[in-house]
Amino acid sequence: SLTRMTALLLEREEETKLYQEQMGMLEKQKEMHKIILDQVIKDITEKNQKTESQREHIQELEKQQEKQRIAVSRMNKDLEKRDQEIRSQQEEREELERQLELQRTAVTKISKELEERDQEIGSQQEQIRELERQLE
Repeated sequence: SLTRMTALLLEREEETKLYQEQMGMLEKQKEMHKIILDQVIKDITEKNQKTESQREHIQELEKQQEKQRIAVSRMNKDLEKRDQEIRSQQEEREELERQLELQRTAVTKISKELEERDQEIGSQQEQIRELERQLE
């Protein structure tokens, strides 16, 4: 009976050692799983931070794009306004050139008329002198 108890005790000790070894392995696995989980959490956190940073960068780029769109729109309006001013000035210039040409034509006509009258007056003065000579 003592041998049987000793054998039973030895068997229990071996089972206990086996359980302890299994517990040790399970503890090591648990520690490895914790390390892996921590690394996965760290990776996910870094990716989330990177994603957030990219999102903020995209928002900033969209704001800049909107500002540039507004600036281009203003520049287009300014260009249209200047283009209209240039066309208006060109039309005014053409009108002034047309008026100037009309005035030149009128001055030329008046100059010819004055020249003709001057010739007439000169001719009449010559006739008057001739008549005065004849009266003497």
